[in-house]
Amino acid sequence: MIKKTMKKLTLILFLLIFNSYAQSQSKTFVKFYVNVLEFSFDEKAQDFIIRREVKEPGAISVDKVKIFIKGYDNQPDKVFKIRSVHNDEKDERDIYRCILDNKNYMIAITKDKKYLTLIGIHDKYIYEFK
Repeated sequence: MIKKTMKKLTLILFLLIFNSYAQSQSKTFVKFYVNVLEFSFDEKAQDFIIRREVKEPGAISVDKVKIFIKGYDNQPDKVFKIRSVHNDEKDERDIYRCILDNKNYMIAITKDKKYLTLIGIHDKYIYEFK
């Protein structure tokens, strides 16, 4: 009886470790954000200027083909189609070239998965994860 229980516990432990390892190796993840900084591009200053800070929780998921960002403050959800992925070792982030509604965007996610930066032509958003 004890031998059978030990085998089951060993199998469960192995499956938990394997599942944890598989998730750590995968690019697919879901994170919850707690804070969003919105920026607008200032033509005169030729830089992004902070527009506002929104402290409203939401969720972001990333898989091999898309990045989903749950809308906040009555904004619609966004689903970006991933066109290419680049691993930036110098700045320790993954950079995704995406498209949404025939517009190009760059999305950068830090390696520690604490921040996601979404950059369009005229706007920039920084999402802070829990």
